Amino acid sequence: MDENEVQLAFDILLEEVEMVANGLDEDAASALQKREYAKAREFIDMAANLSEFRIKVKNLQNEWRMGFRQWPTPARSARKRGRGVTRLKRGLRTPEDTFRLPILRALAQLVGRAPIDAVLQNVEGQLKGNLNEYDYQQLPSGQQIRWRN
Repeated sequence: MDENEVQLAFDILLEEVEMVANGLDEDAASALQKREYAKAREFIDMAANLSEFRIKVKNLQNEWRMGFRQWPTPARSARKRGRGVTRLKRGLRTPEDTFRLPILRALAQLVGRAPIDAVLQNVEGQLKGNLNEYDYQQLPSGQQIRWRN
């Protein structure tokens, strides 16, 4: 992942956080209009926690900009494959970029933390119809389906 991809990931995450915050604001306002003060307080508390999270993400983004981006990118090591096993031809599987936003959306819907299987199920639901036959093939190791890797 290069510098621009990391910045893009931060931007997408912050955008999703902002959308969740807007939803919490609307829910709190609606609860106040209905005089459901306890419910409004819950939404306000969630919004306050989300605001703290947003600050942490912004701090990490700034830390990345100021220091970590200057690290050299390690050369990818060529993995040895078993005899007769070849890489899938370029362009056959769904590109990795396709998964970034659905993963971030899944994490946002799952309040930032969830078991990997829950995240992958959510992502699969979002990408239904976009994943192709190659994405559902087993990897050469036989341990996992390609898209879930």
